[in-house]
Amino acid sequence: MSELPDAVDVLADLLRARHLLARAVELFAQAGHRYLADGRPGRAADLLGRACRLLELDDFPATEAVRYAELLDALLTALIQAGRLTHAQHLAERVDELDCAGLPAATMAGLRTRLAWAATDAGQHAPAAAQLATARSLLPPPEQLADIDAIAARLALRAPGADPGALGARALDAAADRPETRCQALDVLGRQARRTGASLRRERFRELLEVARRHQLGYWSLVAQWQLGIDEWLAEGATQRLAQVARTAAHRECAAIGCAATTLLALDAVLRGCYPAAEGLIRRCQADADALGLGGTLDSLAMIQTVLNGHQGNRERLRMSIAGFRQRGAADAHLAPLAFALGGAFCALLEEDRATALADLDRVGGRDPLTGQPGIRLLLRALAGRSVVRPTLVPTRWDRSFALFARAVQLGRSGHAERAAEVTGAALRAAAPYPLARQLGLRLIAEAAHRDGWGQPGDWLTEAEEYFHRTGVPAVAAAARSLLRQWGSPLPQRRDGAEDIPAAVRRQGVTVRECDVLRLLIARPGNRAIAARLHISPRTVEKHMASLLMKLGQPNREALRDQAVDLFGSMLDQSAS
Repeated sequence: MSELPDAVDVLADLLRARHLLARAVELFAQAGHRYLADGRPGRAADLLGRACRLLELDDFPATEAVRYAELLDALLTALIQAGRLTHAQHLAERVDELDCAGLPAATMAGLRTRLAWAATDAGQHAPAAAQLATARSLLPPPEQLADIDAIAARLALRAPGADPGALGARALDAAADRPETRCQALDVLGRQARRTGASLRRERFRELLEVARRHQLGYWSLVAQWQLGIDEWLAEGATQRLAQVARTAAHRECAAIGCAATTLLALDAVLRGCYPAAEGLIRRCQADADALGLGGTLDSLAMIQTVLNGHQGNRERLRMSIAGFRQRGAADAHLAPLAFALGGAFCALLEEDRATALADLDRVGGRDPLTGQPGIRLLLRALAGRSVVRPTLVPTRWDRSFALFARAVQLGRSGHAERAAEVTGAALRAAAPYPLARQLGLRLIAEAAHRDGWGQPGDWLTEAEEYFHRTGVPAVAAAARSLLRQWGSPLPQRRDGAEDIPAAVRRQGVTVRECDVLRLLIARPGNRAIAARLHISPRTVEKHMASLLMKLGQPNREALRDQAVDLFGSMLDQSAS
């Protein structure tokens, strides 16, 4: 909105001359309220900001202070819903200026509550608490207390010290005829329910969606869809709803929700082994979150960067990202366990340091309120002969795959070979979207299966060795080859050229033949020309192209060609000949 003051100045001068200033303020305000009700807070903030600016330029008399406060309240709501938290917090000075205007206590309490909401979502907990204390001191009427309790519950979720469940329930009980406050309370109660069970959480967010749709509250409907999308992703690894939320949020300028959904999509990309795509999502989201003052999102992105570095086995970058994560002092209690469980522990396992991985996981603790038991901890405990919980108690698909591997180890050790093999099949089905989970699980259970005489340990270890060799994880590949040699199993043969694949793409799972296709792209040939050069069919070239686009996280063929130039630029003349 930096370009607006000059335009509004000119408009104000014209309107003063024609005595139409009040009418212009009203038109901007009406349009802004319509966009806000329609769930388009970005556009609403622009229009409501213009209305406020017109009143400010006119040095509005005291009789207009109430109207200005009403506009400011709506503007704060629009800015918060749009994710423009920095701008919203800057309006605190405007609210302070109204303290001496003799406004009703309920009006001032409402403004202070909006400022507390903005500070809470920005991760500024002390200012949020101060604004709430001021709001309560104004002794508002009972219906206004519901708003204060709802935001206080939101703050308690992020800065423990109060009971968010009790505050949220009290707000919900007092907000029977206040649908927006009811939505705020249901949102808090749904998030709180993650500590007690997924079914109650889904029930709360379905109720939120119903209330939002009944009262045509577009923003809160999107919040409910986002939270339901989180549940679907956790339980089954499904991202369709999250992706739709991200697209809708971008269209409606709900940046905070869009960043939150994109953050989870970035974590999903890490778990699926799509590391370049994850890097791109993290960078894009960091820029948006930083500009908007979304402190909680920046904390989550710092956690995901830590996980990404750990999954790539990059110890030096992992140390740097952990230092940055600690420096941020991430407030959400579940972020630190996720960073260390999904980042540090996996990096140790890719270094074949099982003891360090388990020690790190034990230090983090047994259960995260959002994701439950770290599945890899259960597997390592089972391999060490320690007790584990049943897989049905593990809510996330990623972790459930490791919990099932752990159960298979226990069954095999107890002599239930057939049942152990069946559970391993279930683990592999759960791990289907996650190549690292599948291959690391196979590598870890193969020794136990060989020792206890169940399953197909030789085949499993051969598959894992091939994967870790191809993706450039030498410690695990070497350990697997050593075990195969000890067991007298045939060692996998290597195709000529495997060692010539650049490490940067080998880690993404690019095969020898895919690398050949990537090299040839430099000269911009068509699929038929590539097929003739490699003596394969055009259909096979199409499959290799689709695989390269997915593995390297590129949007199209031309971007893939640019990456090939970066990797093999010195071979341009040779490839074109």
